[in-house]
Amino acid sequence: MRFTFRIFISLLLGLMILASCVPNRKMVYLQEKATDLGPMSTEVAPSEEQHITATDELYIRINSMDDYTAYYNIATEGGMYGRYDPSLTSYTVENNGTVLLPMIGNIYLEGLTLEEAGQKITDMYKGYLNQPAVNVRFVDKNVIVLGEVTRPGVYIFTRKEIPVFKAIAYAGDMTVYANRNHVLILREEENILYRHRVDLTDPDLLASKYYYLQPNDILYIQPLKRRIWGFAEMPWALLLGTVTTTILVLGYVQR
Repeated sequence: MRFTFRIFISLLLGLMILASCVPNRKMVYLQEKATDLGPMSTEVAPSEEQHITATDELYIRINSMDDYTAYYNIATEGGMYGRYDPSLTSYTVENNGTVLLPMIGNIYLEGLTLEEAGQKITDMYKGYLNQPAVNVRFVDKNVIVLGEVTRPGVYIFTRKEIPVFKAIAYAGDMTVYANRNHVLILREEENILYRHRVDLTDPDLLASKYYYLQPNDILYIQPLKRRIWGFAEMPWALLLGTVTTTILVLGYVQR
């Protein structure tokens, strides 16, 4: 009886340890392959140019050698610690693809990249300002991060693109329950929602077009099929019930 009970307890503890562990290889990003020699080096895929569309919110900053250039920009209060926050001032792209700017009036920007829009506005202001320079950025671009991350939510960015790892960093990184081999990206293209799966442990991701997230992408971090049990999450009632039942059965068999 005692010998059988010890074997049962040993097996039970072994199963609990195995069930509560996830191999280290499931936790590491961009893992080197066994055939790789020397330092890891992968050329990052070029980001896809984003084009201005109707209803976009644009940050447009106009600079020149003239002292009165400030009158051409929307006035805004400084952000936290005196930093200028571009999200506090923006121009809306109307349904007809135009933006209304001081002095030059409506200018058509739909379909242009940020660089092309900046150059077009600069050329328009050359008749009014001395050596104008225009900076154009998106204001309302965002990605949604859901699933096994510390802080799921909507994250806004103003740059042209955002790497997938940066979006995950915004969300406080993945939890220990996250499945890094099967991450889902939902992307709308021409009014059709496509699903793409990426492997964050594969270095080839850096050369993939999905390394950069596009505006309005949804990044869903799926959970592992085998989760890590924490002390508070361990189903103690079920385990103790199983142990008690097994002991009773063994005791009955030994009689």
